[in-house]
Amino acid sequence: MQLQHAPRTTRIRPGRRGFTLVELMIGIGILVILISITVATVNFSTSDAVSSAARDTQSFLEGARDRAIFRKKPTGIRLLLNPNGPRNAANQPTTVSTMIYIGTPIVLKNRINIRNYDGSGNVDRRTLSETNNFSPPNYTQWDRMEQYRGLIDKEIPMRIKLLGNGREETLMMVYEQASNSWKLTRPYDGPIFLNIPYELELLPTELPNQLPRELPEGVAINLESSRQNGKIPAFWYNGGTNSYIPYMDILFSPRGTGVGSASGSGLIHLHLVQAGDIERVGVGAGPNATALGNPRNKGLERIVTINPVTGAITVAEVNRFNDPDLDDFPDPPDNLNYDPYEFAEQGKTAR
Repeated sequence: MQLQHAPRTTRIRPGRRGFTLVELMIGIGILVILISITVATVNFSTSDAVSSAARDTQSFLEGARDRAIFRKKPTGIRLLLNPNGPRNAANQPTTVSTMIYIGTPIVLKNRINIRNYDGSGNVDRRTLSETNNFSPPNYTQWDRMEQYRGLIDKEIPMRIKLLGNGREETLMMVYEQASNSWKLTRPYDGPIFLNIPYELELLPTELPNQLPRELPEGVAINLESSRQNGKIPAFWYNGGTNSYIPYMDILFSPRGTGVGSASGSGLIHLHLVQAGDIERVGVGAGPNATALGNPRNKGLERIVTINPVTGAITVAEVNRFNDPDLDDFPDPPDNLNYDPYEFAEQGKTAR
């Protein structure tokens, strides 16, 4: 006997037109978690980039110091302005993103004249000339050093040692565009003014077979914040043109200590920060406007300090407030006097 099976019927469910409230809430929750993880990762990576750049700068400086000791000759690094980085109100570059090793400066020895009085009988004692004729132009040995060897740059102050009449005095000289002449930064008060023996420290040349060191992309040394707080050599900045000299040299002696023009300025503090933060808050309106100690950038700043006396190079965090209880304040109180460089000057290294 053959059994007859009833035909199967398939029940068709009506098509779904959307998500339930529970499903939507779960989806939104997952999305929020993913966004939070992404933001945390980005913040970590940017903070890590600044810390890495600071350590890299420290290592590069220590490499120059070790080379000076090994070569038994002054050696250092040259900071190069970034022409494509943030600019100040005068449209001049204000950051450094490239460094390179430099060798021993050449010392030029010759004789110089200093003008005692100008044409009106006023005391001068600042204008320098390689000839008795103080009226420019005079094509001199200094001109040849500038044009053919690049060992003199009229934008960069230079150190000259005057040795007249058994007297030794080291002064800085700068080029004055208006008078087309080199001038001492302060009057010379020596006993003689003509045919004075001198030693002129020319610009160091770059070490051969050395590639420039670039900071990580998006990270820069912010010169404006350090300058406004008096933490870099004053002659690195030309107040007349509101611009920095094309390159800034930091030299070490064979003993590992600082040497050269920059070494007489005390501690040198280099402020490393994300270049985007400098552009976001603006440049030239004061220390906080250049992102130094800005609470919004907590953990994204470092200070590399060079001690010319000992040759030590350290990395420190920026001190935003002296009082740790004020760390959560969006801005420091008006009556609070705090030093962003306090940790760096006390030698407290960053974690």
